[in-house]
Amino acid sequence: MKQFPTQDECDPTKPEEHFLWALGQIPMGDKQMQSVQLNLARAISKHMHECGFRHYPKLQTKKLNKPYRGQGHVLNGSSRWVPMDAEPTAEPPSTPDINAMTVEEREGMIKELKDYGFISDPPPDRGKTAHVTSWKEIQSTKIKKAGDIT
Repeated sequence: MKQFPTQDECDPTKPEEHFLWALGQIPMGDKQMQSVQLNLARAISKHMHECGFRHYPKLQTKKLNKPYRGQGHVLNGSSRWVPMDAEPTAEPPSTPDINAMTVEEREGMIKELKDYGFISDPPPDRGKTAHVTSWKEIQSTKIKKAGDIT
């Protein structure tokens, strides 16, 4: 099972999965969702099942539209409970095929990623930071403190 269990992926005959799909995101207002860790949701599902609660599909009035951007797990709070007849979530935007791009397009993408801070230039060359590379070498030259290393 994926990080974001859906109703069709959950086995209703297993108490820990019976309500799992409904416990991933709890609406706390119009635009605020409370994420529930999967292991906690499993425990709640099992508890509710043991208390006699059962899902009855004919009474279901809403479904969960998973987030259309970001990671697909319950900690992504951009999912929404919507009426059963609502359109499914749009497919997430796809990334461009870099191999199909021209050199200029790839260079433009690199420039844009640098401008937004996603790619950093390497730090300037500061020369050798240390000449000594082993503890054995330090012991053989009778160095007593860091200032003795040249």
